[in-house]
Parts: sequence; C-alpha cells; structure tokens
Amino acid sequence: MSAGLHGHVEALRTGDGGAKDAAVRALVEPAGTEKYANDREEHAANRVAIVAAGGIAPLVELARGGSAGAKGQAAGALASLAHADQKVAIAEAGGIAPLNDVARGGSAGAKELAAQALRDMGIDQQQRELRAVQLYQAAADQGNARAQCKLGVAYAKGRGVAKDDACAAQLFRAAADQGHAGAQGLLGFMHWKGRGVPKDDARAAQLWQAAADQGHAGAQCNLGVMYKNGRGVAKDRARAVQLYQAAADQGNASAQYNLGLLHEFGRCVAKDDARAAQLYQAAANQGNAHAQCNLGFMYRFGRGVAKDDARAAQLYQAAAGQGSAIAQCNLGCMYGYSCSAVASVYTALLSPRRAPP
Repeated sequence: MSAGLHGHVEALRTGDGGAKDAAVRALVEPAGTEKYANDREEHAANRVAIVAAGGIAPLVELARGGSAGAKGQAAGALASLAHADQKVAIAEAGGIAPLNDVARGGSAGAKELAAQALRDMGIDQQQRELRAVQLYQAAADQGNARAQCKLGVAYAKGRGVAKDDACAAQLFRAAADQGHAGAQGLLGFMHWKGRGVPKDDARAAQLWQAAADQGHAGAQCNLGVMYKNGRGVAKDRARAVQLYQAAADQGNASAQYNLGLLHEFGRCVAKDDARAAQLYQAAANQGNAHAQCNLGFMYRFGRGVAKDDARAAQLYQAAAGQGSAIAQCNLGCMYGYSCSAVASVYTALLSPRRAPP
C-alpha cells in the first residue's frame, strides 16, 4: 500500500472534520461515477489497500457522524467495498445503521449509494426499517434520548412499525424532557398540528423556544412564524425577523425563504429586492419550491437580479416539478404568451397570488 493511501486512512481515524472529508474523497470516488467506471483497476487496488489498513471502521464512523458531504462520500466508499465482498466486515464495524440513515436522509446521490450498499449486503428497505426499530427500541428502553426521538420518527412515519401519532408524541416527550432539541422541535410540531396530542399553539411555541435556545434551526424558523402571526405568543415581527435570521444563518431553507419574503415586501426590514433574491437563491439551491418560484419571478422581471427569461423558466420548471401551482401557472404564461403580453397582465393575474407575508 502506498504511503499516500496509508496517510489517508490514518486521517480518517485521527484527523479533524476537514481532514476526514479530504481523506475520504482521496480514497474512493463514489461508485457509479464516470471516473469510477473508467478506472476500475485503480479503484480495486484502492479497496484492497483500504481494507488492509483497517479503513472500514473509520469509514463507518464517518458515515455515521461526518459532514453531509463526507457522509455521502463514505457511503460511496462503503458501497464500493460492499460490492467487493466486504459485507461482513462492514456489518461487524456497525455500518448498517449509518448506511440506513444515509439511505433515508442523505443527498440524492448518497441515498442511492447507501441503498446499493445495503442491497449488496442482502438487506432490503423493509428489513432495514424493522432492524432499525428494534435497535432504537432497545436503546430507548434504557432512556437514550436520541433513540427515543428516532423511534418517535419511525412511529410518526410508519417506518418499521404501524403509524401511531400518540406513541410518537409520547416518545418525543420522553426525549424532550431530557432536553433533546430535535425531540422538542418535533413535539412542538405535533402540538401545532394536533397529531397524537391536543392542538395547542402555546405549548408548541414553548417547545420551539426550548429547542431554539439550543440553536435548533428548524425550531427557530417555526417560532419565527409563530411570532410573525401571533400564534401561541404575542405578535412580534421584529422578533420573527431575529429568529428567521438565526435559522437562515444556519442554512435553514424555510427561514431563508421567509426572510426573503420580508425583504421583498419591506415588512419589518428594509425593502431590498437584491437581498430577497439572494435569500431565495440560497433556499432554491436546497430545493425549496416556494423560493424557486419567487426567484423565477425576480428573474422574469429583473427585480434584484438581471432580467433573464431563460433562468426564470428554469426556476419555474423546478418548482412546477414539485407541484407548485403558482409556478405551473407562471410557466404556462411564459409558454402561452409573448414576453410583452406576459408583462402586461402579470400584475393583474399573478401578483395577487403572491400575497405579502
């Protein structure tokens, strides 16, 4: 094994987050890429070297707790290794659970790679979910808050168990009582929707506040909505802006979209089309259909960005593909009318459908 490969494996074991990310990228390209297909012999040698250096365990650990990008890279590496008859070693290193997590919640490419690894290991989706529930239950019975939260999600979504909102809420409460921010956020959602617990906006706001105080971006965004609309708390748009900003700074797409709306319409912040477009772009990059639609509008009429009909159509198409009725309508207008005709009727037909926040 080359000194370089040995160094990369060692970085997986002992390096910081950035070093681990770089190491996994250097070791194995994600399976299925063009480069991978063209360099099969090189990658086969790399796989042998990784196994010989004891690299499976640190790859599993990276898939479990690394950055989003590193998780995907690690899943690709493990998928490659699973395909190369390292299934037992991956399972013994505890690789099934993190691969299962990536298969459920990673990026599109990472999901596919993790699912392929699990298929190569002879584990189908239903088996994975059943096994995950068994493991979560065992840990939850010992009071593990993270497991209680994960098991609650399984019950809320009907994954590996029958869907049961009441049971999900009970598990979220057990974890929330231990200060688990994710569970506080989820229990707040259950109270907001009245799923498995009485509908109670005030209780939802209390739980989101507890999670927001721990820096939970989703709770910060949700609590911002409550303050903006005066639900469960006194109406306070300035506080809503603070919460949206805190969540947006952490990359929360919904908060970026909500803050973009406020800037576009000048509510509690200075009206600023350029800033609105920046925020919509950040959210659109994460697949937020509302942001894609609104950013398309900005490009269509050159508000905060240079006018660009082609870019507007792309954004409308992306949002329309996710079922956005407004984007479908807007895109239809671009197909059905000349540019001048669209501009002349847009204010009358479409602006009312984009009511200010």
